[in-house]
Amino acid sequence: MKTLTLHRFAANPRQTIGRLYTEQDQSWLTIERSKTDVNHPCIPAGTYPLALDTYHKGGYPAYEVRHVPGRSRILIHAANVASELEGCIGPGHTLEIIGGEIGVTSSRGSLAELMAAMAGEIEGQLVITEEF
Repeated sequence: MKTLTLHRFAANPRQTIGRLYTEQDQSWLTIERSKTDVNHPCIPAGTYPLALDTYHKGGYPAYEVRHVPGRSRILIHAANVASELEGCIGPGHTLEIIGGEIGVTSSRGSLAELMAAMAGEIEGQLVITEEF
């Protein structure tokens, strides 16, 4: 079982930014909604099981973050800006202003790299830490 670590390092009222690491030190920047988002806040810091699933809107494999209190269907999937997410995590390569929002670039490519790094593991673990 592989472990991913998401270290959040910046937040504002619209976005939360972090870096997602594999055990092999591969990493990607991440974008999420803020903790204060009324409808879809980012996941609380903690440790969560991961399960290989499908992102239904996109029709591609993605990892579901399970056992998030009061939530379901939280995924790591392709998204460039927080407004494209509903509590999920979007990986990317660099930070840029996209349509007036802080976002990540190359999210689809980053997700493909992450999926390759996970090597088809059915289950895993996500550890989320914060240092703001």
